[in-house]
Amino acid sequence: MANIAADALYEVTYRSTWGATDGPIGHLVIRRLDDHEVVAEVPAASEEEARDLIERAETQVRGDASAFESAWGIAGELIADPGPDVVRIGNLKEPARDRSTGVRVTEIDERFTIFPESSEVFAADQQWLAQQLHPLISVRLSAVESGMHGVAHFLSPVDDELLFQRPEAGQRSDYMAENWLIFQTDHHGQYRYLGDPDALKLGDLSSGVRERAQAELAGAKTRWESYGRLLWGDANDPAKPREGWGEDIAFIDQLGGEPGYGNWTGYPPPQALSLDTGDPVSPVLTTAAGKPLRFIGATAGYPWREAGADAILLFVESESGLVALTFDWS
Repeated sequence: MANIAADALYEVTYRSTWGATDGPIGHLVIRRLDDHEVVAEVPAASEEEARDLIERAETQVRGDASAFESAWGIAGELIADPGPDVVRIGNLKEPARDRSTGVRVTEIDERFTIFPESSEVFAADQQWLAQQLHPLISVRLSAVESGMHGVAHFLSPVDDELLFQRPEAGQRSDYMAENWLIFQTDHHGQYRYLGDPDALKLGDLSSGVRERAQAELAGAKTRWESYGRLLWGDANDPAKPREGWGEDIAFIDQLGGEPGYGNWTGYPPPQALSLDTGDPVSPVLTTAAGKPLRFIGATAGYPWREAGADAILLFVESESGLVALTFDWS
């Protein structure tokens, strides 16, 4: 039992709450891998404390599970179900198979376009989408598989309200569901939103929310132009990097491979798609007719803007040009 590694049972993330008028600046979040339930949430009152929490947790999660549980006050027995990445062999747990985790992108080359212009991302008659969905980075599909052609774009919603306050979404369109955005890519590589446009034209999204999100994105772009890196922004001046947080951040956390499980799988896809969760290691997204969508990659939204998703997941069916975006949240 003592030989089971903590990272076979738990995952560690950090959720920032920068911009709050009082209280902690963020929380270290520890989740179980089987059901993605939060088992520990530790507040950080300062940047130094946040860095210390992250460093300790990321070091300890690579060690013994029992010691990790003790260190972070996690209740429960070690023999709890460790989740989809492992299976039981007697009283131990061993990987069913290794999940293909793709590669981490930390350098920009000709395969990627960081902060693409909205005119290059959205169809000419849907340029209004740029007010609701920020283009972060474009990827040539050949970067994932040499035989693929075209380009796909990672998008970050200005506010998650755009994704979740649509209870009637499935009745409007086969391409609409909570926490999902579906597009058709044209021959120019531009996205056309396939859902009801009115669902993304929320009039009650305050101008303050829009202005802050736009300022944060503009700050990230300025930092990129000044330093050639994706850096955390200063709380008071987004154009400047945050002091003491100068480490490189991946432009894409995972390019290619398999998506694995996360709380995104708890949101059923639109009727035009199907999510097969029969594989214990990673689900498979297909069209309703059974054509698989290729997982292009995933990246966090919050380094680009303070309030982004924990992961933006991008899928493409290259033959039809269908694109699906979904989001993982703490």
